[in-house]
Amino acid sequence: MSRIVLQKYPSFIIEGDTYPPPAWRAHLAKSLQFLKYSVILMTVFNFDPFGYLGYPTPNFVSYAMQNKVSFCLMTFLLGNIIEGQLLSTGAFEIYLDDIPIWSKLYTNRIPQPEELLHIIDNHVKLRDSTKTIQSVGPPM
Repeated sequence: MSRIVLQKYPSFIIEGDTYPPPAWRAHLAKSLQFLKYSVILMTVFNFDPFGYLGYPTPNFVSYAMQNKVSFCLMTFLLGNIIEGQLLSTGAFEIYLDDIPIWSKLYTNRIPQPEELLHIIDNHVKLRDSTKTIQSVGPPM
């Protein structure tokens, strides 16, 4: 999409950035990441928290201790999938002169290239006409 815009407007500077998720989802993802690495480390070092606390060891912990590689890999991959979903916003926001001209969060879709170019054309024409009016100044 940026190439299409730059072909028509080579003077534009296009910057991409990650749209931040809501704070609660970011905190939950960070907590899940801590939990994921804690479980992996406990598995690698044969640390049984249930036995340490005096409870009987559940079957899944015994399985994890016997199959370290597969359990750690599964924990890592599933944790990453869940973290990715928590941090994903699905946002595709386009700003021109710090003015939002498109928001996937509100429209639930990405603009077609022709549609985006039409919006940019209208914005540029409006911006240029405003500059022309401002440069004329007040009548004397």
